[in-house]
Amino acid sequence: SILTCIAPGFYLHYVSIIKKPPYLINRRLFMARSEFRYNRKRKHYSYLFKDLGTKRKIIILSSKPFRKVHRKTKKNIKLYKHPNPYSDKEVYVIPFVYIDDIASFGEAKRNWKFHQNDKRIIKRIKKRY
Repeated sequence: SILTCIAPGFYLHYVSIIKKPPYLINRRLFMARSEFRYNRKRKHYSYLFKDLGTKRKIIILSSKPFRKVHRKTKKNIKLYKHPNPYSDKEVYVIPFVYIDDIASFGEAKRNWKFHQNDKRIIKRIKKRY
């Protein structure tokens, strides 16, 4: 081939230069299929469910039943049970999917999961967006 005629070993060097970034090779190294993390940018816990290279699709958890959007108050959806197994507080979900950068998230929370009744609500929000 043409590449081997240029210089011996050139082709191997050329292939090693154009490697793909690690987040494109094996995405599971950086993110589980779905997980909970603290979002430092929005100051709320978030449910991460979709990997978009350097960004993530998320659903935000909130402790307030209402939120203000352009001078209007909109309702959040109440969950049956808090995803944190050690918390008994009321928790709400903002019924919208956001996209945030990887750098805005903290560590993954272990043992956090949605209750069976809440999974239907989350599935409906995911399908809408």
